Amino acid sequence: AFLFFSVPLGEFLMPQMMQWTAEFTILALRLSGIPVFREGLQFVIPSGNWSVVEACSGVRYLIASVMVGVLFAYLNYQSTRRRLIFIAVSILVPVVANWVRAYLIVMLGHLSGNALATGADHLIYGWVFFGVVITLMFVIGARWSESPSVAQPISGTRRQVTRSQVPQNRLLWSVAVGAAALLVAPHVVLWSVVKSEIAGAPVLTAPATLASGWHASDQPIANWKPAFRGSAAEFNRTYSNGATAAGLYVGYYRHQDYAHKLVSSDNALVRSNDVVWSQVSAQSRSIPLDGATLTVRSAQLRDSGHASGASATRLVAWQLYWVNGTLTSSDQWAKAYAAFYRLLGRGDDAAVVIVYARADAAGGADAVLGSFLRENFSELKRRLASTRDGE
Repeated sequence: AFLFFSVPLGEFLMPQMMQWTAEFTILALRLSGIPVFREGLQFVIPSGNWSVVEACSGVRYLIASVMVGVLFAYLNYQSTRRRLIFIAVSILVPVVANWVRAYLIVMLGHLSGNALATGADHLIYGWVFFGVVITLMFVIGARWSESPSVAQPISGTRRQVTRSQVPQNRLLWSVAVGAAALLVAPHVVLWSVVKSEIAGAPVLTAPATLASGWHASDQPIANWKPAFRGSAAEFNRTYSNGATAAGLYVGYYRHQDYAHKLVSSDNALVRSNDVVWSQVSAQSRSIPLDGATLTVRSAQLRDSGHASGASATRLVAWQLYWVNGTLTSSDQWAKAYAAFYRLLGRGDDAAVVIVYARADAAGGADAVLGSFLRENFSELKRRLASTRDGE
């Protein structure tokens, strides 16, 4: 079971842990008497600009700490209670330590006039700090170590094979056969699933016209494109209806694997290292569509290429997933639906649908996006289904 730690796991925690890190750092800075202006994961203090990126999330701290924490607990404790307590500590400590690390790095940069903790030493200080924290955790945990129970000597000079050992041998072989079956079964299932999937690449084209007078425009709303990688087909077009304009991005995925998958920490509206665009807010919205209420993820984006925030372009983007005909805005449910449909032999076709508009649009961006989706939602679903079916 310990080998499961070799499986990459934890990237789904990254957005939430980045949010926690930003909130703690900003709170600690304000308690230290430093004024902070925050927009999303970016914040400004008198000595410079800072942002919380993927490397600041603490996921790497957490993965490493839990693995060595489980090993330490197994080797140093005998009772299940103490083992579970130490494992819980190995989960909590790296999270809090990462918050403190982020705050200390910002303070080092601020107090040194950005001479320290702003380059490669930023990462070096972080890992040195993590090493110190883990060492202290082990030193403290060792104080409650339990000695292994002393084995009782076997009486007599010769072990006799009794009839009771025969069932044990049979049990051993039964477990071995069961383990072999568990190892082989997933490969058999995967082979049968892949064999039944559509072999060709999807054909996805941006429609020239949509419902209710919406038609493709050659004048883009902004020089922005969602940062989704590895799609089998995609388009990013602007549609206008009189003085109203909305952008539509669709990224279609088929034959998903580690490098080409819909839900990934690499896929986002804006990457944290983007030097032009930044995401400054995120929330969920419920909108009525086709007689039902659909939840979408809403975010506000800012063109950070401008020196002045007043002149910066701002966009409002709504995002949802289409997974083999099922709609959701949740990463977890999108993963679950994809696995379910693939096991049913219906393939892993899925897509991300993003609509966006300028925040200063007439009537408001939410009104523009709501109108665009209500009038074109059925057509979008039909086109995605046709792409899946190869029509």
